[in-house]
Amino acid sequence: MSSSDKDAPKITVSKEIIWHMTCGACRYYWTVPTMSEADNPSRRSWTCPLCATTLDAIEQDV
Repeated sequence: MSSSDKDAPKITVSKEIIWHMTCGACRYYWTVPTMSEADNPSRRSWTCPLCATTLDAIEQDV
């Protein structure tokens, strides 16, 4: 690799994980993006952005 190859522009890549959330009270649907596999939303409770109900999150197999 020549020194000019080291300075050449590169395409950077990152992974985004998008979790799909549905409120159990009002059925409102929203998404939560993360960059880490460890950020699983089922590890805590969430408050619906529409009806303000707070519920535990449960991961669903698809």
